[in-house]
Amino acid sequence: RLTVPAVFTVIRDAVKVALEANKGVGICGEMASNLPSIPPLIGMGFGTLSMSQNQIPLVKHLIRKLDMQTCKELAAAVVKSRTSEDAKNEVLKRYPELAAGS
Repeated sequence: RLTVPAVFTVIRDAVKVALEANKGVGICGEMASNLPSIPPLIGMGFGTLSMSQNQIPLVKHLIRKLDMQTCKELAAAVVKSRTSEDAKNEVLKRYPELAAGS
């Protein structure tokens, strides 16, 4: 399940400020290992995702398949979504294989 677009908007704005200040940005917890959340997070500029050890192989496999330009476009689309369901559908349009992880 993706979080509501308003939360992604706050996250995006915070990441933008951090990156403009040449600071690295990371996220930890459930969102960092939620497969449908990962492409937009990467697109927003997160360089570090922290999660439980058992999630690492699956997340690593996903990240290796991601296209940065698509992730950036997806981050913008998720922020513009009206609902969390709309945001999830934006992700699944580009990465349908993530449907099992949503």
